[in-house]
Amino acid sequence: MEKLIAITRKVSRSIGQCELTHLDRIPIDLEQATLQHRKYEEALKNLGAEVLSLPEEPRLPDAVFV
Repeated sequence: MEKLIAITRKVSRSIGQCELTHLDRIPIDLEQATLQHRKYEEALKNLGAEVLSLPEEPRLPDAVFV
């Protein structure tokens, strides 16, 4: 059986400058986004995936999904 590996990146403090094309921009709550991302990683682990979490990258605000 193949092992599932999920690669994620910590939510960047610059997430407020993320790409936005179809919605009006509203402020992003960094604390809430971080909590949601942590829950996403936990869900992946609960599905049996090994989660490799990279550090945040301030120059890439959209890079939470690698």
